[in-house]
Amino acid sequence: MPNYYRPNMYLKDIYQIPIKDLKQRKIKALVFDLDNTIARTDEKVPSTEVVNYFATLKKDFTLFILSNSPSKRVKPFGDKLKIKYYSLSLKPSTRNMKKLLRENNLKKEEVILIGDQYMTDMLLAKKLKLNAILVDPISNNEFKVTSINRFLEKKILKKLKEGKLLEKGKYYYE
Repeated sequence: MPNYYRPNMYLKDIYQIPIKDLKQRKIKALVFDLDNTIARTDEKVPSTEVVNYFATLKKDFTLFILSNSPSKRVKPFGDKLKIKYYSLSLKPSTRNMKKLLRENNLKKEEVILIGDQYMTDMLLAKKLKLNAILVDPISNNEFKVTSINRFLEKKILKKLKEGKLLEKGKYYYE
């Protein structure tokens, strides 16, 4: 069971994404979680750093946001970054991710899902057999429902550490 939750990569943050390697693997699209992956929960729009980084990523990939947050939260990020977004995704529900793949004519092997949570992002990726990148949360400030997920996540992290599959702070990519 623990190996089921192991992401393909574990990176400190989105800025560590191995762009050249992903291009060689013929990855066409990067699908980002919003909260605590690309922005703190108290940010209303993306930082200049994120805007500039996404402009760089767009040279090689199609970018998306797939978030559990409502449209009023996600829209300002999608608009400012000039990328398509999917809100109220109810991750780990596969509904919006399947919609994203279908609407954008993407195959599962052409996509990487990037997020900071096991119980939403990584579980969704594993359910659909997508490649996944886990990043550390940007901030400790989180929405209430996320604190429940973090409690469950601690149990998974413990099993992953015991199985020598993943340890917080020991970054890797395959």
